[in-house]
Amino acid sequence: MSKSIILLALSFFISCNLVHSQDIEEAHPADKGFYIGASLVGTSFQLDAPGLGDETDTGGGLGLEGGYNFNRNFGLFLSLDGSNMSPDNGEDYNLVHFDLGAEGRLGSSGSSFRPFARASLLGMAATIEDDGFEAEISGTGFGLGIGVYYFINSQLAFDLGYTHSWITIDELSIGSVSVEVDENATTGRLGLGFSYHF
Repeated sequence: MSKSIILLALSFFISCNLVHSQDIEEAHPADKGFYIGASLVGTSFQLDAPGLGDETDTGGGLGLEGGYNFNRNFGLFLSLDGSNMSPDNGEDYNLVHFDLGAEGRLGSSGSSFRPFARASLLGMAATIEDDGFEAEISGTGFGLGIGVYYFINSQLAFDLGYTHSWITIDELSIGSVSVEVDENATTGRLGLGFSYHF
């Protein structure tokens, strides 16, 4: 009888350890694989052109992102975000970014908090439409960003990040007419979102 109790207690102890180990493993963030995410974005835009002063336009919108993590410290990503900008003077306009970049992360496999830094090549377009009038400026540049992930389990994470971008505006379109230009602009994007890791 005592041997049966000992065997039963030992089996229970081993089972509890296996379940506990599985729970710990499931709590670890995914280190490798694809992910998708969405975020709320606050955006600033400043066009460095003569005669415009230091005015910075601000607005907000939504962002989408997808990528692939090769390991817990490095991955690639694609992102698209759009914001409705509301300048102090003038009409509202839409500002869109498309980024292709790389991201480095800190933290061990068991860490819930994962600080990150990223760099990207990007395209940008700002469009205004008013009573049949349409104008657009567009260009390319690069961005640098920092932020942090907080994993609540192995697949779902919240993230907070900021990306600053330096852009060369190279085209102005008014209706069907396009001309080449050469102006500089900067944008800032603060994002709060979530991501799902497969």
